Formats: sequence, C-alpha cells, structure tokens
Amino acid sequence: MRNGDTVEITRDRIDVTPIEEKDPSWLYIDKEGHEHRWHIPHGANDWSKDHLWSLPTLRAVSYIYCHSYDGEPIYGVHYYCKRCGELIKPGWGVSCWRRFILGPPYFHINGVLVSQERAKLAIKEIEDESSGKTG
Repeated sequence: MRNGDTVEITRDRIDVTPIEEKDPSWLYIDKEGHEHRWHIPHGANDWSKDHLWSLPTLRAVSYIYCHSYDGEPIYGVHYYCKRCGELIKPGWGVSCWRRFILGPPYFHINGVLVSQERAKLAIKEIEDESSGKTG
C-alpha cells in the first residue's frame, strides 16, 4: 500500500418489505363461536421470525390456483376451522414500515473493486504501517 491509499467496504441495503404480512391484531369468531387469531410465539414480533407465526385453530388445505406460463402449478391455501369446518380468511395487511437487510460487502482500494482477501491484506498493511511495523 502507498501512503494515501484508501480501503473502503460498502454494503447495499436490500428492501425485504413484504407486499402483505400477517396482521397481529386480527381476531375472528366463527359462526359456532370458535375464536381464531394468529399465534405469535415469544420473540416472533421482531418480524425477522415472521415465519414462526401460526394458526393453531385452523387446518390449511392447499389447492392448485392456476398454472404459470411454463405449465407449473401455482398453489393457494384455504383455511378451515379444525372444530366446525367453517372457511376462515386469516387477517393480512399491508406493511406500514419498510424493512431492509444488508447485502454482501464490496471491497474497494482507491475506488477499484477488489477481493475480500486483497482488502484484508491492505488493511493489515495499513495497521502495520501505523504501528511502526514494516516488513
């Protein structure tokens, strides 16, 4: 590394906001008086564990909704009360907040994209130079 060289590590923010998401306030009481709601396990309300939410009072029945242009089936799901069989439509809503995750890191030396290994070596060289080590 030459004096004045820069190493930069950047990451893109990737939008992972769902089009629809489970509505934690949804509650439905069917014609027989059975209560249905999303079951939210402890810790699942941080949205990263959204896949843990369940509908313990309902039975899911998968069906072929239609076929895609390449002939592959597209599936849908209907939910029925486990006790009386009534068709139930669980509560979904539109997300109020956008959510992002960090993408993979990019490493640059003086604005030129380099491998992670090359960037680590450059950082080590800079650390060695600043601590007075030369090799």
